[in-house]
Amino acid sequence: MLTTISAEFIKLKRSSIVWLIFVGGFLPPILKAIQYATPETRVGNGEWSGFLSISQEINMFITLTVMIIVSAFIFSMEYQYDTASYLLTTTTPRAQIYIAKILSLLLQVSGMILVNAVAQLILGILVVPEPISEGMISMWLLSTGWNIASYFLLSILVSTVAIITRGFLTSTALVYGYLVLTFPIHYYLHNPYINPLLSSVVAVAKIYGSDGYLFGSYYPNIQVDILGIAFFLIALALLFMIVSILYYRKSDAIL
Repeated sequence: MLTTISAEFIKLKRSSIVWLIFVGGFLPPILKAIQYATPETRVGNGEWSGFLSISQEINMFITLTVMIIVSAFIFSMEYQYDTASYLLTTTTPRAQIYIAKILSLLLQVSGMILVNAVAQLILGILVVPEPISEGMISMWLLSTGWNIASYFLLSILVSTVAIITRGFLTSTALVYGYLVLTFPIHYYLHNPYINPLLSSVVAVAKIYGSDGYLFGSYYPNIQVDILGIAFFLIALALLFMIVSILYYRKSDAIL
């Protein structure tokens, strides 16, 4: 098992996907810092609450995108590089290969969110005129923990699509198609369970408060049970993980 995990981490180290993870984590805080550096574009009086809360919504467009790309790539790269026939015909159990890839995915998602969180704090100190309060630090810690957990669980859903389709572009297009098509329903019904991919930003919106959000008219009308969403994502991830393992074990090595 350790050898399989080590092999996945070596692939990660040699892949350019590491740079994409860094960009996905670092870019949203930079964009927010640029906005806060100009008084005319600041939210309110340039408070920490505005800086951290809007950063979470920018994450939805950038960090979520990178998570989808990385999750789809990890489970389709063997087919992209024509190494699936070798990997899936070894004596290593396929369930073990799947778990190793999931652990690699956990490392990548966690790394991206931690880069994002630390960058928020550092850049916030540079551009927000007031010192950060203990209460805001607690919200920052809570939102960071939530994002790591929720984005990892969501990555399992995306990886299942990649395992079934065996294609990076196909799986990415399907996930994004679902995200775009269900967003209007998610928005107008004010139901956080219709589109799990938006669950992270919905929950974090409630952690920080919804004032000033791009979808500010939406959040005040939605009843968000963060614990309920957490159990929902866990159940969904476990279901998708079972499907993935079963499909992975029975899939042919060669397309």
